[in-house]
Amino acid sequence: MDFAVLWDLDGTISDSFQCFYMALERILSEQKPTIKITPEEYKSQYFGATFPSILERMYQGQLSDAQIWELNERYFRYSVEFAKQGTVFPIPGVGSFLEELHANNIRMAIASSSTVEMIFTELDVLGFISYFDNIISGNLLPSKPAPDVFQVAAASIRAQPSHCVVIEDSVAGITAAKNAGMRSVAVTTTNPPDKFREADYVVEDFRKFDLDTLKSLFSD
Repeated sequence: MDFAVLWDLDGTISDSFQCFYMALERILSEQKPTIKITPEEYKSQYFGATFPSILERMYQGQLSDAQIWELNERYFRYSVEFAKQGTVFPIPGVGSFLEELHANNIRMAIASSSTVEMIFTELDVLGFISYFDNIISGNLLPSKPAPDVFQVAAASIRAQPSHCVVIEDSVAGITAAKNAGMRSVAVTTTNPPDKFREADYVVEDFRKFDLDTLKSLFSD
């Protein structure tokens, strides 16, 4: 069966935690009142959420919509800057898996909530841009678990939703895949396996995952 793979980026292909945490720290240091957050708090409470939603939770209504969007733009500008300084790394095993899919002519697209510039920067740093048929940013689309970014990504590479599998590290992303009528693979880089009851398959290490396993999701 012909199928396509839609990839989330952060936490799924790239380990960008350090990059985004450094950008968040800079933003918070520039704000009054200053809020302090540890790496552990960021990872457990905020990592993977959209930046506007992070700000809303942290400042609890103290910021206007205009302030939130200005800070969002600044946050991604800082994130791009830090990414270019070597703070983004590949998830173990993902490079070889991408190469296997690409060598077998599997259509692939990125469907990430990051900005276009940030997505391209990360993929360029990692050397992965050539693997993808298209790159879709959901930065201005409804956030996951809304299915929009996956629907747009599928349409952009002419793939039917029922012929797509989403690879994600977030619970909201797995729900978004289900809402889009797509199959899903959860990667346990950000959340433990028991969080992914909606996923069709859960993988803890790409080095133990291959194309045949992916194909088996469509065997029914």
